[in-house]
Amino acid sequence: SMTMRRREDDDEDDVLVGDQDDEAALLAGGDLGDVALSAKTGGEDEFGCCCAGRRRRLRDWVHAHASPRRLLWFFALAQVFIYYDRGLMAGILDEVQTDMGGISDTQAGLFASCFTGGFMLAAPVFAHLSKTCNSFRLMAIGLFIWCIATFLSGLVQSDDFRMLLIARTLTGVGEASFAGLAPTCLDDVAPAKHRTSWLGIFYMSIPVGGALGYIAGGMFANVAWQLAFITEALIMVPLAIVTWYIPTNIKHLGKHQHNLIGASAGASAIAHSPDDVALTSLSANASPRTNSSTKPVTGSAKAGLLDTVRRGHRRRCSRHASERSTTSSTGVGHDAGASARSRNSFYGDVVALLTNKVYLFTALGYASLVFVVGSLAFWGPKDFAKILNTSIKETTEAIGMITFVCGMIGTGFGGWLDDYLKSGAEYQGASAPAGVAVSLKIGCVFSLIAAVCSILSVTTKDMTFSLGMLSIADFFLFGTSAPTSAALLTAVPDELRSLGMSGSIFLMHLLGDLPSPVLIGFITDETESVKSALLFLSFWLVITVGLWYWAYLWALKAADDADVATIDAMAANANR
Repeated sequence: SMTMRRREDDDEDDVLVGDQDDEAALLAGGDLGDVALSAKTGGEDEFGCCCAGRRRRLRDWVHAHASPRRLLWFFALAQVFIYYDRGLMAGILDEVQTDMGGISDTQAGLFASCFTGGFMLAAPVFAHLSKTCNSFRLMAIGLFIWCIATFLSGLVQSDDFRMLLIARTLTGVGEASFAGLAPTCLDDVAPAKHRTSWLGIFYMSIPVGGALGYIAGGMFANVAWQLAFITEALIMVPLAIVTWYIPTNIKHLGKHQHNLIGASAGASAIAHSPDDVALTSLSANASPRTNSSTKPVTGSAKAGLLDTVRRGHRRRCSRHASERSTTSSTGVGHDAGASARSRNSFYGDVVALLTNKVYLFTALGYASLVFVVGSLAFWGPKDFAKILNTSIKETTEAIGMITFVCGMIGTGFGGWLDDYLKSGAEYQGASAPAGVAVSLKIGCVFSLIAAVCSILSVTTKDMTFSLGMLSIADFFLFGTSAPTSAALLTAVPDELRSLGMSGSIFLMHLLGDLPSPVLIGFITDETESVKSALLFLSFWLVITVGLWYWAYLWALKAADDADVATIDAMAANANR
């Protein structure tokens, strides 16, 4: 009986330690889902307790190592594998067409279009959910869907065309969550003076992943293309798991690194307001940490404590959002009435975005750019192999290297140039209209240079000259990524940034790489000339230049209006 009593005491101590860890994790930005899970372990079997303990240790490890800078590199790594999948599909496309009985280019273009369709439809849904749900959890769910879909792509039989279409559609659905929410999260945690540079680093992963996918596609095409999808799915699973446990207060963790395995010490280290201090004291007084004679916290008392902590956390988040909305401008071309509507319904949010002319024309210009880039990424290796009379493998490796080097350098250069040109005092402020105009000017100039070089790369059969012009075009095309993304994020109010980014993704896919692969495949089938299709894409870039220039003019007008309003306000204050 004494042995049984000791075991019961040990079990009670384990539950107490778990309760203390849960309170500390919640105060440090944890989630009630994890706390609820750990609360169940006392009555579960040994296997359940072991799994819950491992999950708690993983959560604590992620929280202890989380910081804004590490989040940037982690997101960049995840983006590499996402775009690795896109490049991979382009690299193995010829082999897939052969295995599936020689399907036409129009049918092959459906792989990209179905992927884009799933992406386009899911992005606004995830963005709207992010207003009430944990963004990191939403991104993790999307990455898990992506893993399942890519694994299914690897299980497709050679003659099952429809199954591969479904798998590629689900892959787009999974990617939509990460692509729409990650830039907004990075924009939240990035230093004010380096916001565009951080976005540039994040978008540098696009050419890196695409290039690695091209190269891997050439390798797997000679083995088994299904194996390529299975391996990338397995690699992404750990990243999805880590994303699930990223703390919501990660911006503060960059300033206050702490170890969560230490209960109240870790919780008090990140207190940033009187509410935090009070709640931490409440937790310390309510938990039996120092006095062994204190009675354990009952289930109802613990639930009340956790509810109090959660209400305080929501109150602080609300106050923080209110402070941001009052200290920054309401957004370029955005009126107060639209802001009020955006807080009431999804329909009001959409109306507010569509009435913002700078945002609308910037998003349409981006859609025009993606029309070209998406089709080139899908058809480029195969079409340039025909123009230059080289093998698919040789062309894929060459384009992969060009995309890797020029895309990475171009993306970083675009982000650096944007921050450099906006370093003056007149461009400071998260939503300064003059800063948006600078970003759009960079986009106009870069896309015009890319259009000229793209046309020149198609009009010759000299491999060195053609790939040289393609390299310059790639450099400037990728150089537009960070500046135009910064323009999209800063042209709308803070509360609409997630939906604004996802809305631009919806437009860029609806009008961009959803129709373009099928259309280019159709043009190639009808004209029997890949040069005609590539020239069509090159001239399409002129539309991008025109739309961004129109957005630039509206941004200049908004900047002038803002200056007039500032002068009027100063005059009114002087008269008082």
